Amino acid sequence: MANILIYGQDKPKVSFVQMPDGQISFMSENKTVIDLDRIGPNRPVRWVDLSKNSLIDFFISERASPDFNPLVYGFDNSVYTQKYERFIDELSAMVGSPVEEKFLRAYARNCQTQDILATWACPALIPQVWVNWIHYDSTDPHRAERARREPFRVDFMVRHPSLGSNFVIIEIDGLSHFGNVRVNDGGGRSFNASMDDYTNHLRKDRWLRQRGWHVIRLSNQEIENYEDEFQPVWDFGTDSCANSFSSFWRYITGKAWFEDAPIPF
Repeated sequence: MANILIYGQDKPKVSFVQMPDGQISFMSENKTVIDLDRIGPNRPVRWVDLSKNSLIDFFISERASPDFNPLVYGFDNSVYTQKYERFIDELSAMVGSPVEEKFLRAYARNCQTQDILATWACPALIPQVWVNWIHYDSTDPHRAERARREPFRVDFMVRHPSLGSNFVIIEIDGLSHFGNVRVNDGGGRSFNASMDDYTNHLRKDRWLRQRGWHVIRLSNQEIENYEDEFQPVWDFGTDSCANSFSSFWRYITGKAWFEDAPIPF
């Protein structure tokens, strides 16, 4: 059975084949799929892993060699900087809200350094990851009920060995988690708190935690006010993405998860 991660807005297109020995071979037709077997266990999932750019991956692996000369391979820092910026644009189009896009771009921007290979090797913030899937049938009341109680997608995931061997979920919570916004005939908007909406939100959160997920939640307000909330943490300019990622994590968890050792890429 393949170990994959499906992300993005497209619904999972999953099929399977039953083998004579009892094994089941699963396949996905989605374009945005991460092959976790290729990356290996206890390894970070990096921006380059999402891009599936084998040439960038080659440069990252080769640069550890004392004989590595990027000019020999025709490596152009500006070209791969532009590729990174276009890649972040593609990921930003997958998110679920403008606030999530702001969060993704802020993180990606502070991964960016003068060493573009270090940027590509930074742990990726993976958007719209599918954690649950049920056959789609708009007439199936059982599916509709499960959809109210179970999450299908989460806003973001990240995996890095300093956080343990598993993925960590990051959710951005807005008003829809606690009620609904109504628009009147004049175009005015009002928020109506709903205990039903809040209860469904708590059920979905418990569903994740009961299955072993570590979930971190941030509010829309924190992201919208990131100039005040996050800027002291994220404004690194040309510092390494190791420092940026470390500080990002320290802000969210309230602690640094690497004290004495650099983050391995």
